[in-house]
Amino acid sequence: MRPGISSFAIIIFAVATTSCGPSSDANDKLCILTATRKLPFIQDLTVTVSRTKPVPLTEDQKLKLNKQYGEMDEKYVEIDVRVSGQDSTFKFLCTFDKTAAMATSLGVVR
Repeated sequence: MRPGISSFAIIIFAVATTSCGPSSDANDKLCILTATRKLPFIQDLTVTVSRTKPVPLTEDQKLKLNKQYGEMDEKYVEIDVRVSGQDSTFKFLCTFDKTAAMATSLGVVR
């Protein structure tokens, strides 16, 4: 077992079992958890802040995506991390429907 994976599992469990407010809060948490799992495994990597931002789409773009893929929503997830005294921000595109989320890495932004 990799070091730190058990503490990661405990954090996932703690966040997943906390009470959620409106549905968008639950979707935000789901996107953040999904994106966090895509972070590189580095011994001392610490997540300091995570946030979601809306993806700026026009109504035509939303209708086209919904027609092509079904009813889905998209958000950007930004995760600030600290490793070896250096700060970085990883950005992900999270797409989700009513049951699942998928995060695609957009790279390191800072």
